[in-house]
Amino acid sequence: MQTMVTRFGTFPAPTDEAAHGADAPTLDATRRTGDGPAPDSTSLPAVNPASASDVDEARYQMKSLLGRGGMGEVRLCHDRRIGRDVAIKLVLSGATDASVRARFLREARVQGQLEHPAIVPVHDLEVFGDGSAYFAMKRVRGRTLGDLLAALARGDDETARAFPQRKLLSAFNAVCLAVEFAHEKGVVHRDIKPGNIMLGDFGEVYLLDWGLAKLLTGDDVEPAGVTPAPVTADGATQAGSVLGTPGYMAPEQVDASLAPVGPATDVYALGAVLFEMLSLRRYIDTKDALEATIRTLQGAEPRPSRRAAPAVAATIAPVLDELCARALARTPSERVPSARALHDEVDRYLAGAHDLERRRAQATAHLETALAHPDTEAGRSAALRELGSAVAIDPDNTEARRALVRMLTTAPRVVPPAVRQRVLEDDVAHVRKLAILRAISFLPFAPLIPIALWLGVREPVTFWISSIALVIVAPVLNLVAARARVAHAWLEVLTHLAFLVAVVGFARLAGPLLLLPGALIAYSVQLQLHPRPAHRVGVFVACCLAFLAAWGLEVSGLVEPSYSITSDGILIHARMLELPAAAPWFFAVTSLVTLAAPSLLANRTRVALAIAEERLHLQAWQLAQIVPAEEPAR
Repeated sequence: MQTMVTRFGTFPAPTDEAAHGADAPTLDATRRTGDGPAPDSTSLPAVNPASASDVDEARYQMKSLLGRGGMGEVRLCHDRRIGRDVAIKLVLSGATDASVRARFLREARVQGQLEHPAIVPVHDLEVFGDGSAYFAMKRVRGRTLGDLLAALARGDDETARAFPQRKLLSAFNAVCLAVEFAHEKGVVHRDIKPGNIMLGDFGEVYLLDWGLAKLLTGDDVEPAGVTPAPVTADGATQAGSVLGTPGYMAPEQVDASLAPVGPATDVYALGAVLFEMLSLRRYIDTKDALEATIRTLQGAEPRPSRRAAPAVAATIAPVLDELCARALARTPSERVPSARALHDEVDRYLAGAHDLERRRAQATAHLETALAHPDTEAGRSAALRELGSAVAIDPDNTEARRALVRMLTTAPRVVPPAVRQRVLEDDVAHVRKLAILRAISFLPFAPLIPIALWLGVREPVTFWISSIALVIVAPVLNLVAARARVAHAWLEVLTHLAFLVAVVGFARLAGPLLLLPGALIAYSVQLQLHPRPAHRVGVFVACCLAFLAAWGLEVSGLVEPSYSITSDGILIHARMLELPAAAPWFFAVTSLVTLAAPSLLANRTRVALAIAEERLHLQAWQLAQIVPAEEPAR
């Protein structure tokens, strides 16, 4: 509901064409005008003692009543000379109290000399012989900040869309500059509150009701006969009340012994307005005048974030939270130094808030674009770029972060060719490392060759073929495979064939059932680390065939058997070597080497796997930091 706020009370909005438009205004801060002489309250203009009807007929056409109080009224009038509508405030002839008339004339004089875009200009002033008076001022349309904050507190969505916090702070900044302008002219408003701030239909911002203004320069005398009086339920200042509105008055307005009234008094009131804008609650949250006065002297929690509802508190920037606390300090010297300083800090925040709003809009656009891409290679790539941009522009955008983590942790339906190519490159590197490890694993068998010669060789052809294949051919072929730029299948086949020939030949040491299975198992396990599944299967089959070949040669009688099996046991014939007393040591060392080589390879592989697992867990943890932890369900 629109209200016209004056020194004589808060009047209801008119119901005719004078009511404000429905469109929400665009609010802009105004700039300070140039310096000029301070208002003078001692010399009033010469008056023309005429009747109200004469004035009405001579210049003004009375139209609708905008509002009425106990001591005066505000009317919508048409100025015949200029051809415009104005608002005329009249002190009624029945208001015989000299202090009321003096305050009325003083308000007109002060307001008329404060020429600032956020202060309603006064066009005319007239005093009649019967004691009544009027002054004409610009007619303004809009809604008071008090109305807007009440609507926002009720959860009015339309008002919230039309007046976001940024717009309200811009309007607040305009008021701060108007107050600073008045202070430079030597005027303190003393009744700043949301009900006295009007937001016009076209971006205008006005600070109304200068009836309690105090002049800091010149011969300013307070109107006599001021006594405490009740305050209306909506906090309007009534005629004859204390000089200010309880809940918005600074402590020094309540108790003059604390400090003199000055610019810091208006800074306190501005802090109370800012507190209410941010928290949607009054700083002194009571409608009882006496209780509000007591609380003003005692002080209240000045940080809006600690008193607002949780949803509202989450929107309060820490810098504004701290700014409220400083502006509402009980001692004037501890407050924000001036209204301009208050404006400057809010302005700096708005510059960042505007940039933040722009970045949030850009991040949302990137997010929407990302979600619109199909789950294809090109679409996924584009979506990841869009999500990366969204998070980079607005790191606090939870939806963008969740979408990014979801995409990073969910495999695509089709693996991109670039990924497959990278896997192939990694496979080549892994095959090379495996070839080097196999070559190294054959070297411990080299010292066993001279030991075998010392024991005595019975089948020199088999011994030398197997020895050369095991400690020379197989390692050399593996090293060649490791250094090759391109993996050659035939080269890998030759390396496996060299080893299998060697172990089948060495089966003649103690038969195919003793050392051979362990050697083949160790080799097959090593090759199960190969990245290519077909290769792993081929090596396993080749190892099985090698065992069957060694065993089949003896079973078929093509070579002299290594076993004599009776009902009492198995007798093993060492066909390749002599077996002197030291032979058990040879077999023990051979068994240890056979055991050690694959064990070392397996340990190395497990270490590499542990490192890979740690990296995966670290990556998962880092991704989890992008999105805040979900609150547990209650």
